[in-house]
Amino acid sequence: MLLHIFSRHEIGRAFRRPATWAALAIAALLSAVYFMLLLIRYLEHQDQLSKSGVTVEILTRFYSASSLMILLVVPIVTMTALTTDRQSQLLRFYFSTPLSSRAIVFGKLAGVGAVMAPVLLLLAVLPATLWLGARIDFGVLLTCVLGLVLFTGFHLALGVLASALSSSAITAAMLTLVVSLCLWFAETAARIDPESQSASSVSSLAHMRGFYQGILASHDIAYFVIGTITFVALTLVVIDCERQA
Repeated sequence: MLLHIFSRHEIGRAFRRPATWAALAIAALLSAVYFMLLLIRYLEHQDQLSKSGVTVEILTRFYSASSLMILLVVPIVTMTALTTDRQSQLLRFYFSTPLSSRAIVFGKLAGVGAVMAPVLLLLAVLPATLWLGARIDFGVLLTCVLGLVLFTGFHLALGVLASALSSSAITAAMLTLVVSLCLWFAETAARIDPESQSASSVSSLAHMRGFYQGILASHDIAYFVIGTITFVALTLVVIDCERQA
């Protein structure tokens, strides 16, 4: 019951922050502009691109770029999740109430998740409109959307953890962004140094490729699920330690 009430409270707070609306506006603008550019490119070079099809040339490319866009937007959404409460002593107040650490962490996750939900909905609907004038592979569309949901949850959990570890919102945003980019480009390190092949196993980009191709691989799903659970568990540990300090 307390978790439900606190989650609703956090969702309301999240949508009252100017940074939230800035992040949503940026995400919507970038998504719409890039989708339009892909569509224009396909129409202008239809003779050459029709061989690979709309699914490959528009849908897959769109979701590849959307993943990177989410990676850049999430730090803005999550940077104030716990840092502002800590600075205002509101977090200390929560510790004096019956709210458990679990309720606090999951309430914060509900807040940032609610902010990203409209973005994910937009990213799911935009490519689906191609069905009105072209043949698309709905299997690839569904796997791309699933991958994007897992990818977003993974980075939201990382962002809340960074917010729990940081004393300021800017520090939390930078920490989230740096770790996210390191995970994204880990595969590049494996290509440069053949002895670092293990780096590709932690690359979020490498694990997203299967979803872009319409492939549901258990190890890709497990990567994001286990990573999300790990980040949430670490956040709980941080909050518990701060509560007992």
